[in-house]
Amino acid sequence: MALKKAVEQKTGYDATYWRIDYFSVDWRKKIAEIRLTGYKNESKRREDLKYSIMETKTYNIRGKEFAKYFEVPDASDYPDWQKDTKYEKGDVVSYEAGLFEAKEKIVSNNATSPPDVSDKWKSYGNVRVNRKVAYQYIMKTDPDFAGATPV
Repeated sequence: MALKKAVEQKTGYDATYWRIDYFSVDWRKKIAEIRLTGYKNESKRREDLKYSIMETKTYNIRGKEFAKYFEVPDASDYPDWQKDTKYEKGDVVSYEAGLFEAKEKIVSNNATSPPDVSDKWKSYGNVRVNRKVAYQYIMKTDPDFAGATPV
């Protein structure tokens, strides 16, 4: 995915093809960083990725903006649920692409049900964030990309 939108550069030329080349979300700190890179057009980007860059924009998202756009955490940031493990109330674990928070102190053993079938865990559902969310954030918050066309 990328964005098509002519944005005039200081050189007087337009960068018309914009692609995210870096996207990171830290769920614990509630911070997201997006780096969007602009090229004259898609074919120039494909011809010479390094030297065809016209502009790079960085977006750091925190606070209310983070909560609005990135409210679902990435399961890979949390430890996998394990049998034979003690969990304290409030501990969060990943299990089969979902996040679960312990409602109470839990001592997991071979007979313990995994979080997806136990009433001792609060489910946050399946979690996955992709770059589409980042592109939506850019189109809604950066006036340069109002009306941009996703391609």
